[in-house]
Amino acid sequence: MEATNLQIYWHESQPVYSITFRGSQADDDNDDENFNEKGELFTAGGDNKVRLWRLNCEETGKGTCKVDTIDFLSGLSLHEQAVNVIRFDHRGNVLASAGDDGQVLLWKLTNEETRKKQQRMGDEPVEGDGWAVWKRLRGTANDLDNMPGGGASEIYDLSWSPDDKYLVTASMDNSLKVFNVDTGNCVAFAKDHNHYVQGVTWDPLNQYIISQSVDRSINIYEIELRDSKDITSSTTSTELIKRLKLKNRIFKSELPFIDEDASSRKIDYSVQKSSYLYHNETLPSFFRRLVMSPCGSLLVVPTGLIKNHPTSTSIGTKDDGEESSQSNSINTSASSDFNNAVFIYTRAAIKQNLGKPSICLPFFKKPAVAVAFSPIFYERTSNKPYVDLPYKLVFAIATINQVIFYDTENIEPISIVSNLHYTPLTDLTWSPRGDMVMVSSTDGFCSAISINTAVFGRRTKKPSFTNTIVKEEISLNREDASEVKQPKRSHDIINILPVRKKSKVDTNKSTTDSASTPDATGNDKENKDDAKTLEIIKNTETENS
Repeated sequence: MEATNLQIYWHESQPVYSITFRGSQADDDNDDENFNEKGELFTAGGDNKVRLWRLNCEETGKGTCKVDTIDFLSGLSLHEQAVNVIRFDHRGNVLASAGDDGQVLLWKLTNEETRKKQQRMGDEPVEGDGWAVWKRLRGTANDLDNMPGGGASEIYDLSWSPDDKYLVTASMDNSLKVFNVDTGNCVAFAKDHNHYVQGVTWDPLNQYIISQSVDRSINIYEIELRDSKDITSSTTSTELIKRLKLKNRIFKSELPFIDEDASSRKIDYSVQKSSYLYHNETLPSFFRRLVMSPCGSLLVVPTGLIKNHPTSTSIGTKDDGEESSQSNSINTSASSDFNNAVFIYTRAAIKQNLGKPSICLPFFKKPAVAVAFSPIFYERTSNKPYVDLPYKLVFAIATINQVIFYDTENIEPISIVSNLHYTPLTDLTWSPRGDMVMVSSTDGFCSAISINTAVFGRRTKKPSFTNTIVKEEISLNREDASEVKQPKRSHDIINILPVRKKSKVDTNKSTTDSASTPDATGNDKENKDDAKTLEIIKNTETENS
């Protein structure tokens, strides 16, 4: 892998909050010719704009493609405030953007004839390079009795449905809203969180919508459809959605402790105690971008916490088992009380309403804030993978200051990329061919990580998940994990920045969380030791079910 910080002003020195490639995920297989190879990259930032870029790459001779030059193509400037999230539909035809102005804009690429027609009819102005607003979703709900009218609030995240007929937004008013893309109507609404909702993902198998909030919980909703007697000839396929039914709310669980006093880090299973699983409002990030795998088998949730051993004198608890206010104020670094982690839930655990994570990735120096899966499926190379799937998946985790790559076969990270930026990371995206990851940051810059996909193995055809009954029991090949084992092979630690001090970026955003600047120096040995350890949590609830 090769990492490069691209030193250009992406959004006039304002923070870059979201980033995405344009590409299709709806192809039957993953051959190169089926992918959009134009290198079209979209960014969104604090200057209220969405910007379109073309990445011109060159071969490095090491199996990777490095960014040579970047062309600015156009700016889409119809948002009135900062843009927090941009996402393409699965076919790469419609771009959804949302932000602090509380509206979702759906952009389409139009031809010259359509642009002239729109101008004659006085419709939305056409932006550069032919991108025009196709629909504007404001979050009103005249057809919903249980939703306040005109509920436009800051939007932090959004996710498309598998058929691209509707999308869901996560808002600062603690709510989720589901929109019919064709009609523009809000067809479902949920307000079960007690704080800002900063992340949402739509199940690729179209059964669940899962959200994550500042209230330290993840909510799992079932998508309920209308009865056949309620369906009329005028009802569209999207309006078959009746409501979002809260299936499970996960915020606490009994987990083993980490023994920091041991000569080598160990997981102590002799003592387990219920504790909060996720960071509170002190997290210096606007986003908690959880995601489900492309096959719907795994849910990966960032901003996790795992407690150190209770013998530590710094941990204070009340008699009723609730954590004290001391432990509720959590430093972004690995503190004496907690270690940062990422939790993974299998589909079986979600269906059975199990609150305990199936897998834990512990020992991150900084909190994880975003996760993204590669769109490519790979052949299995191990007879005993940790997650028993008929293929191998690769995913990247963005912490406050690192990008860490994992797959579903190994307990060790594939690679660790650190010290790319001086302020927190905000988003990451894979190229359609899976050979590049782009990362955005509040410092106003973006970075490119070029990947030789040969290290992941051979590509395989993307399975068809339509009308398919998913194997509910995803087996986890567990080993005795009482002690964290040291990896046998070395890993790439990529550090491209010299040690220097940089002034703090003014984000111009109003929030209860004050963004702190991570340590740009880092400690390569500590980062490597802390981030490369993967531990399987012994999920007794799953074994007993």
